[in-house]
Amino acid sequence: MIEKAFRGYTKKRDLQEMRKLAVVVQKLWRAYAARQEYQSDLTSIVFIQSAFRRSKALARVQKLKASMKLQSIIRCYLLEKKIAMLKQNAIVIQAKYRGFSLRLKEYYSCTEHLPIEKRTN
Repeated sequence: MIEKAFRGYTKKRDLQEMRKLAVVVQKLWRAYAARQEYQSDLTSIVFIQSAFRRSKALARVQKLKASMKLQSIIRCYLLEKKIAMLKQNAIVIQAKYRGFSLRLKEYYSCTEHLPIEKRTN
């Protein structure tokens, strides 16, 4: 009977120890699984964030390109307008000079207006 009680006691003690070890194993396994799930979630979050940031950056680049194109068009328009104005001013200056030159030739074509040394009388 003592032997039977001792065997029962040892089996009960072994069972309690096995349960403690099972709890430790379960705890370690759950911690490992939680770390794996966390790492997977973190990887997914980082991927989604980077994709979102990339799309926002691409949208900013497209807006920047569009604004640069618009600025280029406006600069070209203003430059063409300035060139046309300068050409028109050059034409006016040339016309004024030609008119002045013609009037000067007509003025000196009359002998009475020539300087004294150039008159041939």
